Amino acid sequence: PDAVAVTAGPGLEVCLRVGMEFAKECAGKWGVPLVAVNHLEAHMMVVRLTERLAAEDVAKVARGATMTDAEKRNSSAIAEHDAPATPIATAAALDHEPVPFPFLTLLVSGGHSQLIVARGLGDYEILGGTLDDAVGEAFDKTARMLGLAVGGAGGPALEKLAKLGDPARVDNPKLPRPLMQGKYKHSLDMSFAGLKSAVRRAVESGGVRPEPGTPGADDDDDDPHDDDPHDDDPRPSRADFAAAFQDVAINHITQRLSRALDAYELVAAAPRAASPAPDATPHILVVSGGVAANQRLRAAIAETLAAA
Repeated sequence: PDAVAVTAGPGLEVCLRVGMEFAKECAGKWGVPLVAVNHLEAHMMVVRLTERLAAEDVAKVARGATMTDAEKRNSSAIAEHDAPATPIATAAALDHEPVPFPFLTLLVSGGHSQLIVARGLGDYEILGGTLDDAVGEAFDKTARMLGLAVGGAGGPALEKLAKLGDPARVDNPKLPRPLMQGKYKHSLDMSFAGLKSAVRRAVESGGVRPEPGTPGADDDDDDPHDDDPHDDDPRPSRADFAAAFQDVAINHITQRLSRALDAYELVAAAPRAASPAPDATPHILVVSGGVAANQRLRAAIAETLAAA
């Protein structure tokens, strides 16, 4: 390789340090320069890299060339990562060309939540961002407060549990929608700290029904025909709170996204020029960051785009 590029920040220090140490090792081993890249810029621009790699694989197959095992693994990983339930730009949709500028980015990760228009390399307009916690951090801490085994991150664990819950069992006052009042009501900014704190208050006040077999749970049900776990304890379960938290957080994100779409009149299927001007209206939405893997979020984004 000509160089090794690695994200250097801003972001979660532990994760960045692991990547930086590995990149230094590779650069030293290969005797090539180490290039530090802005972490948020990398989130936005990696879609152009993956589209180019996917296009190269398609071209190689088209001309009858054989991909190496490493190339096959890389192509498969790209396909799995970019095969969404949402109309996020893919190489096939763009005739195997890199995602063109300008485009709108929804960046949702463990350390950041932002809406950004990318007009070119180094040319970005921040439309809005989180005023406190990032959505990924809120997912992670909520999962931990609910006592889930999170491993490296709580988002996937909370998403899995949420599939078993009923968000309607959690009263709105317990998990209020963020920024519905005040000076940020009509903005594109986001907030997740209050939502996370609401879950903490519910847990600490005993408002979450313990699972069977845990302290505080009512397991003394002698009726063998009664299979409704809510009959003996009317409190919402952990799964109910996970589902409610996820719904409120995602609705908050898509509400802000919808406003951005309206402001920029973004239409995902609009025709695009071969070389659009930097100040042109963006016609492509790129969703980046680890939280973009959440299937409920992807479905909600698809619904938002369909209604735009």
